[in-house]
Amino acid sequence: MIKMLPSSNISLILLFLTILFLNSSYGSQKTKELDERRKEGSVTTKIVGGAVVNPPFKYPWIVGLFEGGLTSVDHFCGGSVIDDTHILTAAHCTVGIPKTGIFVQVHRHDLTESPENEDAQIRSVIKMIVHPFYEENSEGTPLNDIAIWTLDSPLDSVVPIELDWDGLDYSDPGTPARIMGWGRIDSDGPSSPFLLHTNVSLISNYQCSLDYDELFPPTMLCAGTPEGGKDACQGDSDKFLS
Repeated sequence: MIKMLPSSNISLILLFLTILFLNSSYGSQKTKELDERRKEGSVTTKIVGGAVVNPPFKYPWIVGLFEGGLTSVDHFCGGSVIDDTHILTAAHCTVGIPKTGIFVQVHRHDLTESPENEDAQIRSVIKMIVHPFYEENSEGTPLNDIAIWTLDSPLDSVVPIELDWDGLDYSDPGTPARIMGWGRIDSDGPSSPFLLHTNVSLISNYQCSLDYDELFPPTMLCAGTPEGGKDACQGDSDKFLS
């Protein structure tokens, strides 16, 4: 059994993020609009230019979020285990989503296989906490796009993702990072049934703002490759940089 993160620390995570993001204006969450956009695939994020993770289950903290039933194959987002009863995911994967009928699957690789064949652990969700300053900016980019879900029962012997408690500096362009997920393999293509990953590098927010003609606040990270062709897409949210 992994060590459980105390509920006070969960609150501290959100408090820290709230303080960090105070420079963001706070608006309505536009629940209905965001839910419609999520279903259309215009909000969530894909692994483009990725390779199949080998060996399978290399990233034990990765989870798939499914709707429709215990054995559903309707995968819509991802997340990361932060302790044995909590996962970290995207707020846009949470707003407008009822807890009933949503299941978290851990220890997945090939989504064409049944969860039982991959010895997956399946949990339902009893609580969802969205960052209090989550919103979309005028360009439609989600800000403070973070949520924490509480599972109905503890996970058994799952290694959680390592959280940055030291406040490391991620502003150095060129810093290597990795993204992973089951999302679309190109903007108009199908989702991958296998967990994919690829390497990217951090890009300065200033350069990102120039490239996309959109202001990227210091509370966001920008990553990619100079030649392009590697990215995250629909179905990968939220796959964290590692």
